Amino acid sequence: MASIKGVEVFRAGTHTDSAGRTKTWTVDDLREIARCYDPTLAEAPVVVGHPKTDAPAYGWVAGLRVEGDTLLADLSQVEPQFMDLLRQGRFKKRSIALYDDMGLRHLGFLGATPPAVQGLKDVRFNGAEDVQEYTFHETTEDEMTLKEVLKEIKALRDEVSGQNGQQAFAERLRAMESNVEAAVAEADAKVKDADEKRQKAEKDLAEFRAARTKKDREDRFEALVAAGKALPGEKPQIMAYAEQLGQATQTMEFSARDGHTEEVSLEESYWRGLEQRPDANGHLFSEQATPDRAGGQRQEPEIPADVGDYC
Repeated sequence: MASIKGVEVFRAGTHTDSAGRTKTWTVDDLREIARCYDPTLAEAPVVVGHPKTDAPAYGWVAGLRVEGDTLLADLSQVEPQFMDLLRQGRFKKRSIALYDDMGLRHLGFLGATPPAVQGLKDVRFNGAEDVQEYTFHETTEDEMTLKEVLKEIKALRDEVSGQNGQQAFAERLRAMESNVEAAVAEADAKVKDADEKRQKAEKDLAEFRAARTKKDREDRFEALVAAGKALPGEKPQIMAYAEQLGQATQTMEFSARDGHTEEVSLEESYWRGLEQRPDANGHLFSEQATPDRAGGQRQEPEIPADVGDYC
């Protein structure tokens, strides 16, 4: 697990929360949020989106501090795939949820598809809790300046266009407005192009991971065959069942023959159960292990309803 320092999560100013409540936050308010946060008492999770009751934790907030007018968060135990997305700048928006006493409930990242990471435990919240949720959006200086300038030009042009003797000035403003509009359109096109490239990269990455996962499953099955723990004809059944388990997010305790227990994903538990089968010399084929018998103690993984059954 990795860590990351100094993530901007909130800024002083007048903000409206997700419930429509508007409040002006001062730098002293930000310092109070940072002062109140004690991860040893209540560690705030790093999540994706706006969870109301539960969500996977992709990391934890190790600490808060204020620099200038900005609240910064230091993150710890960040899941590697999630860290890669942060480094790529895929989450431009962040959302902090605060309790009424200024305690930090969670830090949410918005705007990108969350990575599919098996084995993450859900953090559970009380849906009845009253929290203030604010979104912090990274915007470039150029983008903000262009749009603000365009707004000022339009307002000034409307003001002077009807006044006598100001026609030349109004024309100059109209020309400036046209230039700025072109610049804004160009900037928007670049943003759109970058977003399309991001979506393509996400798709390519998902396809690569799917192909890699399939190859890993095939290699693992071939190893079972080579060790005399599976028959070649079992491949369609075993591969399909493993794929279904791979879609589940739950974990379970796997008990090895030596008594060691470990919390693993449902699919990993299934593979380990197959690997504990007896080989040909141990009469594998006299009583073949099926998915419901896989594992040292004939464990039956609980499969979510949306995964479906395999027969």
